[in-house]
Amino acid sequence: MTIAHTLSEFPRERTWLLPALQAAQRAERWLSPDTLEAVAAHVRVPKSEVWGVASHYPEFRLARPAARIVRVCTGLACAARGGRDLLAHAERRLTARDVTLEEMDCAFACAVAPVVEADHAYRGRVTPASLDTLLDAPSELHAPAPATGRGGPPATMPRAGSPGARFTTLRREAERRRTGARLAVGVGTCGLAVGAADTLEALRVETQRRGLPWTVVAAGCNGMCWAAPVVQALRDGKPPVTAGPITPDSAPRFLHALSAAMERDFGVASDWASRQRRILMERCGVADPYDIADALRHGAYETFARVLEDGRPEAVIEEVRASGLAGRGGAYFQTAVKWAACRAAAWSP
Repeated sequence: MTIAHTLSEFPRERTWLLPALQAAQRAERWLSPDTLEAVAAHVRVPKSEVWGVASHYPEFRLARPAARIVRVCTGLACAARGGRDLLAHAERRLTARDVTLEEMDCAFACAVAPVVEADHAYRGRVTPASLDTLLDAPSELHAPAPATGRGGPPATMPRAGSPGARFTTLRREAERRRTGARLAVGVGTCGLAVGAADTLEALRVETQRRGLPWTVVAAGCNGMCWAAPVVQALRDGKPPVTAGPITPDSAPRFLHALSAAMERDFGVASDWASRQRRILMERCGVADPYDIADALRHGAYETFARVLEDGRPEAVIEEVRASGLAGRGGAYFQTAVKWAACRAAAWSP
């Protein structure tokens, strides 16, 4: 695929500069002078400005990398957990020219520090010994995040009726395909960095082999990254069981504990979770992010459907105003002011 073909997917507007640069680097693994010039011409931005943006962000690479790229995080949490020692260790080990070693400002996976990225995949809780194993292993492409999507979208999208009636139809169809008892494996960034994908696969294989009535699904992060890989056993009418870390080796014992009502042997931080009342994050780590039907079963989009059914935009704006919701870009501009201005605009988008 040529750079011209890659850039053809983006509108020729300056607002697409960053996405275009990101796509170009994914295609060629770095941003060459010719590529920067092609991006500038496509989005109609001066070459000097494109260079300024590309040189500002450390994630953009302006020199051709080796066949393999290894990045060691030295952010605050990783530095406190030995990240700089790992970087020095890697520098001593990597003398071959076929590896590019880079220092990473922050991997944003602080709970499993120190973190190393190799072949575009994170590894967490890295030790000098595990780093040696990683560096000695052959390079391999990063496997995509595990997907489930067993429920999928409703078979027939409703086209008639009010927004509320259509949403009710979607929700009813989603409920019809409820999977019952589920093992939700957290596959957020931290979880994947410490083997959650392997845990997910191990639980799938073992539940099928034993004929157990569990559906194993991927789930987002529930906030307990320090215990990753985290697995939640979810059963209708029973309190959830949160366990971690569950590794592929411990997965069979975890399933046995669930079958024998001995899940307390694997439970973690029940007191920590019981004192919380989650509102914005109540579905984190529970709903399958790859399955919109599962999100509907957990109440996603209910408020949106209700607002459409009510049909009073001004009332929504006033509720946002009363909440004090503000932007997080630094200026903390009142969200209701923005929405009211858009509502009062005389033209169409």
